Amino acid sequence: MERSADELTGVDGESHIKLYLALPPSQRMMLHQTAAMDGSPWGGAIIASAIERGADISERQGYRALNILTDKGILREVNPEGAADQYEVTQKGIQAMKATRDQLQEGLAVVNGNASSRGRTSSFW
Repeated sequence: MERSADELTGVDGESHIKLYLALPPSQRMMLHQTAAMDGSPWGGAIIASAIERGADISERQGYRALNILTDKGILREVNPEGAADQYEVTQKGIQAMKATRDQLQEGLAVVNGNASSRGRTSSFW
């Protein structure tokens, strides 16, 4: 029996997907923007980037989302040289995003007619 990379590493992809899907849109956007930016971006830059990409949030809501993600262990606040409000994605956040990406790729394989590539059939349609 072939085992997945998640099974071999002990990563529970299902729980990571549930973690990601439980995030409200503002928190997902803050996670995406933090992951997409170089280094450890400043909170204000993350929020500005999210707003530029269509997020309908205030600065206060953005910082609240960043703080909640930090409390959940999805982001980590870093303070190089005493700078405040800089963030990076934790391993937990990366795993949640990867598990969700993998699930989306499986769905796209069905849509594109390649469901057999994972040995699955689907009644998606």
